Amino acid sequence: MPLLIVLYLFFIGILALLAQMILPVIFPALSIVGFDSAMVPLLVIYASLELGDERAPILAGIFGLLLDLIPPHHHLGVSALILSAVSLMIVSQAHKPESHHWLFRLTYV
Repeated sequence: MPLLIVLYLFFIGILALLAQMILPVIFPALSIVGFDSAMVPLLVIYASLELGDERAPILAGIFGLLLDLIPPHHHLGVSALILSAVSLMIVSQAHKPESHHWLFRLTYV
């Protein structure tokens, strides 16, 4: 069951990367509101809150490397470091009792 959650989040992450690349080209107004840069970080936040263990920063690092391969990004590895750091920060707080309240999770997003 835990492997199924990771595979699900990986699949959703690939879809988010594709949407982040394709949709702003089709609908230029999405670039104005920041859609082209928000999909993957929001998924990393969700994965970190959902998983709450060492799998989340690894998944965030993979998404960061894939994000760096998209043409506008020129620094390979920077997004991986940033998303992994964000994920580690969230995972370190995930085991505290207050992290299970909706207001705490909404604050991260």
